Amino acid sequence: MYIIYQLKFSDKTFYIGQTKDLNSRLKGHKSLWKKELGLDIVNIKILDTATQRENALKLEKHYIASSDSLKLRNVAELDARYQKTHILEPTELIHCLEQEELSENLIFLKRQVKKLEGRYIKTWSELEKMKENMKYLDTLVEEAVEEALGGAND
Repeated sequence: MYIIYQLKFSDKTFYIGQTKDLNSRLKGHKSLWKKELGLDIVNIKILDTATQRENALKLEKHYIASSDSLKLRNVAELDARYQKTHILEPTELIHCLEQEELSENLIFLKRQVKKLEGRYIKTWSELEKMKENMKYLDTLVEEAVEEALGGAND
């Protein structure tokens, strides 16, 4: 079962999303929003449920489009919500599915770094490989942000 939910943050902004595993998703949100922006989640509201992901995505878009009175931190349907007249903050430009993927990637990277902390790097090639991986991940994040910013300007 998919859950469509609404988060309220300490700065009175909101996020609407959908997930099959709410506990895991909330851990990702808490990690991302607290560490990146210093925001606490002050309320979690279940808006709806769906048995299929396709329906959950439609419901999520519906709730985002019909939330005119809320200041959202995500916008899945930019045209439906703002008709391209609203100036968005950078955190609002990435589609919720892209946010979820980036959040999961950041969590994975943080786990990898923790595994390496305090561990002696035995060879120069191991260090070089780690540097290449970090450059590659930086490139992926930059491309995702550029794509999101480019899509918002169209």
